[in-house]
Amino acid sequence: MKIYFLIFSLSFSTLVGCALLTQNLKDPEVKFLDLLISQISADTVDLDLKLNVKNPNDVDIKVSKITYGLTLAGQPMTNGIFAKEARVGAHENLEVIVPLKFKYSTIANIVTSLLNRNLSKTYELKGAVDLGWLSIPFTQKGEIKLQ
Repeated sequence: MKIYFLIFSLSFSTLVGCALLTQNLKDPEVKFLDLLISQISADTVDLDLKLNVKNPNDVDIKVSKITYGLTLAGQPMTNGIFAKEARVGAHENLEVIVPLKFKYSTIANIVTSLLNRNLSKTYELKGAVDLGWLSIPFTQKGEIKLQ
């Protein structure tokens, strides 16, 4: 009977300790920074999606993956999972660059329509930064500036 009480006490103490540890954790903040052209080839356009992950906590956090989806003029352009792990130190910021690749065949009609001003120039970037124990969504909407 004493062994059961000891096991129960240790289990309960561990659970309470874990609950207290996560009770004071704040959600990290994810901010869209930029979307830049990184490379243009004969059949593809590569973009770099820049995000900032801010850790407001007293402990380090680990980013395990980033999921994303991009629509342009209401048309889905790309989506995927960027599964490169990174660590964000306590009270630090981490800039994460997610590479996006487009084939011209995917975007040719939309780009032509945008240049001819036949379509809305709006975009929406949605996704989530996965910390393993928590997924933090982010959304950025805007309008493409054509000059």
